[in-house]
Amino acid sequence: MKRTHLSAVLLVTAALVGAGAARAQESPIVPGAKSTPPPPRPQRAVRYPTPVQTTLPNGLRVLAVRVPGSALVAADLALPGGAAADPDGAPGLAALTASLISRGMGHRSAKEVAVALDALGATLNASATTERTDITTDALTARFPAALAIMAEAVAEPAFAPDELTLAKQRASSGILLANGSPSNLANLVVQRALFANPFGRPISGTVRSVAATQRDAVVAYHRAYYRPSGSVLTIGGDLTPAQAFALAQHLFGAWTASGPAPAPLPTAAPATARVIVVDQPAAGRTAIAVARPAPLRTASDWAAASIANSVLSGYSGRLNEEIRVKRGLSYGASSTYLSGRYAAGTSANTLVEHAKAAEALDVMLTTLASLGTAPVAADELGTRRTSLLGGIASSIETTGGLVRAVTANAFNGLPLGALGVSNAALTAVDPAAVTRFASASYARPPTIVLVGDASKFLDAVRKSHPDVLVVKATDLDLAGEQLTR
Repeated sequence: MKRTHLSAVLLVTAALVGAGAARAQESPIVPGAKSTPPPPRPQRAVRYPTPVQTTLPNGLRVLAVRVPGSALVAADLALPGGAAADPDGAPGLAALTASLISRGMGHRSAKEVAVALDALGATLNASATTERTDITTDALTARFPAALAIMAEAVAEPAFAPDELTLAKQRASSGILLANGSPSNLANLVVQRALFANPFGRPISGTVRSVAATQRDAVVAYHRAYYRPSGSVLTIGGDLTPAQAFALAQHLFGAWTASGPAPAPLPTAAPATARVIVVDQPAAGRTAIAVARPAPLRTASDWAAASIANSVLSGYSGRLNEEIRVKRGLSYGASSTYLSGRYAAGTSANTLVEHAKAAEALDVMLTTLASLGTAPVAADELGTRRTSLLGGIASSIETTGGLVRAVTANAFNGLPLGALGVSNAALTAVDPAAVTRFASASYARPPTIVLVGDASKFLDAVRKSHPDVLVVKATDLDLAGEQLTR
């Protein structure tokens, strides 16, 4: 059965809602009348496709995912390295390199690349994460080979034009300044820096100083070291047979080579010593709070239990939002995020509160997190949160591009080809006892705590429970170093 495109569903839904509202206005309300909504339908099983793989002679691993009837074909190339491979003291190099990939290549300028993509109705994007760089493209099936050819040229022959580097540095610096002005964004950056020892604590976008100091030679050297076929994963998904996808990959990427020895693989992230950190940002309108801990890697046996535990804490009906927003009105919302990769993983509970309420909200967060290991999860609570989690996973891969990105991530993280279906089954099998066992061990460890806001309004109250707090002025903050201060 063909999958209906999301936008079409939304349009039909809006039309039905609008028609229903009109009828409701025309019909008078009958006193005493009752209306019972229909019961929910049985949950439908989601069948996830299993990719087929091959490896090109140059070492590039290629995965093909058949999506019959899809109008688009999408591709995702994952390259090892990411921000964790940035040089010491120079974060942001991987992100800056990725931002230049589509800004000129071979004999084509950035404008000529943009015109070619626009003529194809195609996209070409590149971005770095902590562990890898992803380059993606998509286009209508008939035009996809031409789009993939541009992507292959961008990967192998980027121009790194000096004027484009200057513009990229300006854009990166503006983005960093904007992010640092937000207490919530800054809290997440400090958590990343404080949660792991080098190299995994480095800010992906870098700092204003590190970006300004980046020279073209450094970008070229990073590209030479990490943009290589061996160790990379290319996924192609759409209405193509695996044979067609593999032939296309061989034709466009088969001649791709890399010079020099391959860099050493990244080590598994080492957790840093837990700290309590206050970033004094007097201009902040509210105080952002983040409570973080290291978590299981994506290939760990307790990944599923960790995912369900995090889901119980997060979401509107999750425990954090219930305790912080619904019961106490301390914030507009609170949630928890679990990011799990090949080399590093962590959970972070977050909220944003009035400065004077920061100490109270922090205590509630810590108590709520600890409750997961002491207050058993009821069957209905587990069922609600698991359904929300599985629904989110399913919706994230309902497009061809989303499916391709998920397959690429699983492959890069070292999971088997059938990981989508296996992961779904593993999450479904987690019971309340498994959540309690995981939480009683994981949430018993001291967390890394970060508060960003006007410290004069909450620091004394926080120190009553956390006397060893490290206070850093926002103007003195240095995310390039583990000590956080210049």
